[in-house]
Amino acid sequence: ATKWRGGNEQKFMGEGQMFKGKLIGVLEVQEARGDRMCQDALQELKTAIKASGEHKQTILINIAVDGLKIRDEKTGDCLYHHPMHKISFIAQDMSDSRAFGYIYGSPENGHRFFGIKTEKAAGQVVVAMRDLFQVVFELKQKEIDDALRKMDKDKRDMLPHHSSSSMQPNSAHLAVSAPPPPTSFPDGIPVPASAGGCAAGGPASGALSDLLGLENELTSIQAGIRQTD
Repeated sequence: ATKWRGGNEQKFMGEGQMFKGKLIGVLEVQEARGDRMCQDALQELKTAIKASGEHKQTILINIAVDGLKIRDEKTGDCLYHHPMHKISFIAQDMSDSRAFGYIYGSPENGHRFFGIKTEKAAGQVVVAMRDLFQVVFELKQKEIDDALRKMDKDKRDMLPHHSSSSMQPNSAHLAVSAPPPPTSFPDGIPVPASAGGCAAGGPASGALSDLLGLENELTSIQAGIRQTD
């Protein structure tokens, strides 16, 4: 997996992959996922833009490690910036090989569907987004692994230092186990034993909060990988 990522990660550095297209429109949707919902949203946006008589806005689509950016082609201004862990669904237009859309958002703030007409085959953009999901997934795994190791080290640094001759017989129970390998934790991030004894808002609780946030992002990205596959 690491070797695979090494060949793809560089493609998404900086501005990443760039594609030309036109923004069909943006529409609020009720769910985070659903192919039929996406097809209906695409048709509704197409009908609305046609009825208005307006030209679609010409855009550049940048797909990079820090997310998907939609820029105005003429000015270069960033119109939208969407981190990958908040992109919950991607759908190609069943009636047009040069159109696709994706859903972005969260349960707290709602979901919006972005319909895009691509200059070339929309499948090229979808494949790039799928590859980026995989790269970001592996980068997030590494972040979790590093965070767990840091929490483990911080815990050991907080323990009182004893010489071997003065250690109590039961002090071996204070030994800290190695962090689990980077993966998804179905029951949530394992909490180090020392975290419970720290005051709320202290360094350990802040690190744990960051870790839980990473785990949530990892779970979202996993769902994106499964859907694009």
